[in-house]
Amino acid sequence: SVMALFAELDEAPGASPNDARTLRALLEQDSRVDDHMVKLFEGKTSGFAHRGLAQHRKKKEEAEEGGDAKEVAALLSTAWLDTYARIHYPTSTKTPQKKP
Repeated sequence: SVMALFAELDEAPGASPNDARTLRALLEQDSRVDDHMVKLFEGKTSGFAHRGLAQHRKKKEEAEEGGDAKEVAALLSTAWLDTYARIHYPTSTKTPQKKP
């Protein structure tokens, strides 16, 4: 399983929209990859999903930077990891029995 999030305005090598399209095409062709998602967030710059998470923000505008796309990226990431963990690392499938 592979999940990749890209920002449309990212210019870092390996993180551009062209790189996202290339990755998507390669994953679609690779029979070893069961499941994948490549998401390109339009109008966003590099780091939009995590910018400011580790520091206290003082201005309301800074807190809202990234807006809905930031929330979508966080939800997609956590949902993907949760699904992956449930499929590849399941917890017990049997209900524990009480001893008589």
